[in-house]
Order: sequence, then C-alpha cells, then structure tokens
Amino acid sequence: MAAAEDRAKKPAADGQDGGPPSRQHPMLRLDKEAVFEWFGLHLSPARRIEFMCGLLHMCQPLELRFLGSCLEDLARKDFHVLRDFEIRANSPSDLGLLSDVGDPVVRSKLLVSLSLLGSENRECAGLLFRVLSHADLT
Repeated sequence: MAAAEDRAKKPAADGQDGGPPSRQHPMLRLDKEAVFEWFGLHLSPARRIEFMCGLLHMCQPLELRFLGSCLEDLARKDFHVLRDFEIRANSPSDLGLLSDVGDPVVRSKLLVSLSLLGSENRECAGLLFRVLSHADLT
C-alpha cells in the first residue's frame, strides 16, 4: 500500500500515466495544488475568466457537455443570489448608466454584466459593445 502511495506522489515517467510518451508535456508535472493556489489567490476576477475561457476553447465537445452539466448544477445553488444582478445586467436602462469605464466600480459592474448577460439579449449586448469599444483599457 505504501509503495502505491509513493508512486502516486512522484511525477509519471514517459508513458506511465496511461498516455503515449510522445504526447506528454512538461506541464503535466505541475503540482495541482499550486495551480489551484495560483488561480484562486493570484489572479484577478477578470484574469480568472480569461483563463477559463482559454481552457474552454481547448475542450472537446464531450468535455464541454460534461462541464455544462456541472456548471448548471453549480449555478442553481447561486440562483437566488445572482437573480437581482442578472436582472440589472439584462436591463438596457441599468446598463446605460455604466459609461465611465475609467471608474473601477463601473468596470467591475461591466464585468458582472458581461458574465450574466442573456445569450439572446442583443440590445444589452450592443450597449456593452458600444461602451467597451470606446474605452481605452490599456
């Protein structure tokens, strides 16, 4: 039993993790806990979203379906908390007030609005696009 635990702690040599040796990458040897710490403690919310979008773009369709199911379950538990924010994020009158992108509070509200924007809400998407396309975000 102890030998199995020792093997689990050591990084896999080429081909020993079930994958072909030619497909392995040095990143596979990263410590999972270090990645979690980096993601959770060292990235801003905007960078976290950017990182997650990058990972999602690399997923296969079956992986995306699985993640979608997981996300639906996780989102259900926060539905009541986010309901008011979602209503405001999809309200043209509320979004019209968010025009000063230089203000950190406005930028934060824009990020929340983008995150909660309904996928078929073209009017609010257009408002957000116009505000963000005229902003100097450098």
